[in-house]
Amino acid sequence: MAAQGAGPGQGSGGPAAEPHPAQYFEPVRDRDVKVELQLPPGRKRQRLGPTWRSGPHTLAAAPTAGRIVTIKAAGQLLKSASPKFCAMLERWSGEGSGGALRLQCGSEQEADTWGDLLDCIHSLGRQLPADVDAVLRLLLLAREQAAEPVVAACLRELHEKADQLPAAACLALLSHLETGVSEHEQLQALGARLLVAACQRTAKLMSEDAAVRSDAAVQAQLLAYLGPLQHMLNNSLRCDLFLGLPFELLRDCLFDDPNINADYEVTVLAAFACWVERNIQELDEQGIEQVTAICSRIRFPDIPAGMLRNYWTNWSFLNQFDPGCDILSRALVAASDPQQVDMWKRYIDDNSDDDEDDGMLTVAQFKAKCASWWQPREPQLAPDDGAAEFAVEVDRSCSPDTEVYSVRKYWGGYWWRIQISKEPEGCAGIFVSPSMSSSGSVPTTNMPKALTYGIQADYRVYVDGSNASWSCEWRAGFLPSKGTGWGFYIKLNDEPVAWDAFWAPDSPWLVNGKARVRFTLEAVE
Repeated sequence: MAAQGAGPGQGSGGPAAEPHPAQYFEPVRDRDVKVELQLPPGRKRQRLGPTWRSGPHTLAAAPTAGRIVTIKAAGQLLKSASPKFCAMLERWSGEGSGGALRLQCGSEQEADTWGDLLDCIHSLGRQLPADVDAVLRLLLLAREQAAEPVVAACLRELHEKADQLPAAACLALLSHLETGVSEHEQLQALGARLLVAACQRTAKLMSEDAAVRSDAAVQAQLLAYLGPLQHMLNNSLRCDLFLGLPFELLRDCLFDDPNINADYEVTVLAAFACWVERNIQELDEQGIEQVTAICSRIRFPDIPAGMLRNYWTNWSFLNQFDPGCDILSRALVAASDPQQVDMWKRYIDDNSDDDEDDGMLTVAQFKAKCASWWQPREPQLAPDDGAAEFAVEVDRSCSPDTEVYSVRKYWGGYWWRIQISKEPEGCAGIFVSPSMSSSGSVPTTNMPKALTYGIQADYRVYVDGSNASWSCEWRAGFLPSKGTGWGFYIKLNDEPVAWDAFWAPDSPWLVNGKARVRFTLEAVE
């Protein structure tokens, strides 16, 4: 990089001048590669703001052949910035293209982003667009082209400005960068911090700014990012965002009938229960109003009877919504006798003024809380076919206990986890067990096991170690309200593996000190 002369004030006792961006560029004589951005025919759009690209920068127009923007670039910098550029330059130079790097652009905006990429490379990462959306587009292009220095510069810039980002930019970041930014650990860490900051910023804007949460475009972005409720609940970042959203957004957007996106009705209830557990500590008058507003939209008769009874037994907010269990009993009747719903609707329409408040559910209350029962969901729920598969890690490094657990995963109305425990014989046993909540903090019922409500499922468990593997499968009945599960001894050559051997530092069962476990769950018809 060529040294620049002293600016105004330098060497004269005055304050040092702000360095001119042009000092970061390679001299024109080192721009030995011609980059040609080929655009479709159309009117040229003037770039806003200054650009510090040196060398010839021309635009040629032709009525049938499209347009070409030509920029001079430093080949050595391009090669060092990206292995893709290196491969393209070497290939095209060998084909006699005179060092030209030809790139197809679908729009002026895409050409501008390529120009920003070249600016950033030639400024050694110091020059980035002032506009946040332009930085995001640059980040995505740099990731696509494996230009790691530019990726790093964009990530740092966006992280520094995270508390200034609009909701649309935050949601775009969350959507585009969820799959990762690089294979390098440092960039992965930068990307992870940016995603967390974008998630927190989005929740903050949604909570504090009514205009943001009522913006239809932002709501559409949010719904697209969160996706189906059953998948959202199993994605830590999406779930954290969901749990941080204000009630108004749940009422007016996420749990609005046309926006419901789930596999089964119980998943709608499970998602709301998860939100209630995080956000409503005490069911005061406002809390009961919020619970009633959402629960009145849930089609309880479409939830399996035993599952519905488990929810009513274990979640206190449902008891506040339905103190006398009248709605629960009517939902159970409606599920087994669908004609009852039509009869109730007909009688309600004919006798809406015949309410007697005798402590029981009144007609008006039933109509207000259960009117959704005779309104089919549009669009319909979309059940996931086949077995659900999950991959988890079990880490004992922070816990010397003889029982260690994975995170919980949602499936079929309940939250499932892997437990590896030291059995009385000194062997390692592995279990699959469900619970009623994602935290496991919901009190379990005192009902005897023989009389509680369970779920039957086919399950398979796979332990994938660095140099050993094991699997098992079984059909079993689980009792989620009890938190009990089923399992087996982990075996090698048909012999149980000792607990200490399984967790030894050089154990073939571990990968980077952790047990990697996959398990599948499938409903029994």
